[in-house]
Amino acid sequence: MKKYFIIILFNYFLLGDYSGGFPGSNFHYGSNAREIALSNSTLSTYSTGFNSFINPALLPNIDNNEYGFSYFIMSLDRSIQALSISRPLPPSAGVSLSFFKSGTDNIMKTSLDFGDVIGNISHSEGFGMLSFGINLGSLSAGFNIKAYFNNLDNYSGNGIGFDLGALYTVNKNINLALKLNNISAGYSWDIDSEKYDEDILQNHSIGLSYNNNDNLLITSQIDFLPITIDSNTHESDIFEIYRLGFEYRLNSFKNNKFPIILRSGIRNNQNNTFTSFGFGIPIEINNKLILNIDYAIDPGLVNEGISHLFSFTILNY
Repeated sequence: MKKYFIIILFNYFLLGDYSGGFPGSNFHYGSNAREIALSNSTLSTYSTGFNSFINPALLPNIDNNEYGFSYFIMSLDRSIQALSISRPLPPSAGVSLSFFKSGTDNIMKTSLDFGDVIGNISHSEGFGMLSFGINLGSLSAGFNIKAYFNNLDNYSGNGIGFDLGALYTVNKNINLALKLNNISAGYSWDIDSEKYDEDILQNHSIGLSYNNNDNLLITSQIDFLPITIDSNTHESDIFEIYRLGFEYRLNSFKNNKFPIILRSGIRNNQNNTFTSFGFGIPIEINNKLILNIDYAIDPGLVNEGISHLFSFTILNY
């Protein structure tokens, strides 16, 4: 079993946006292509179809039913699936049901004695989520209730956790946001008739965004993670990640029916800087349906190869 957990840590390292090697690192990667193209700096800005993943305090801004779907087929046999169904609750609230799953297939399984390859196993981790948000005026608040699962070969763990989010509208152009992720979250494992608990790493985020007449969006975010430096003394430190994103709406026709939305982002942590790119195309199917197609490119953090990421959202008017 020890070797299995080495494999889990490897999987976290590949999928984790940061803090690789910790339970729940996969959740930091992102749920949709727009978020990833903006370097995951979207905490304070409306994210059509995926507000519950970003910040439940954004849910009261939903005007009509929204459906979001992502399916990322990534390098090294990795994949991510995300699904969200959101609807408004008049006069001033919104609710959502969501699902997130990340995993890796074709992981080599080796014997404990000699390390011989004896087969392949797969690993998956994710959660189902119920979200609610309410508008309190200039301030909105929301919460997520998550049911976590973690499966590796014949072993599985599960647990419950919470997120809390807040959004403050400074004026028509500027939003300020706060989110506490994975509160009281963890896995309960049952391995060879032995049970033990494993905490999922909490992280806290603050975000600020500026929107200029729906053509230019500038987003920023700082994430704070408590990292254990020494497991024996329980010495810890705060790991900070700085994010900045830019989105520009390029109207390709005079009637603005087929705009192209260009996106780019910058992420910095521990003196390492990463850039991201992507675009979005909203397509008006009819006077009641709009389909948004979003794309992002992931160049990889540790030379694991390029991944092309797509998300789709449907607005039902």
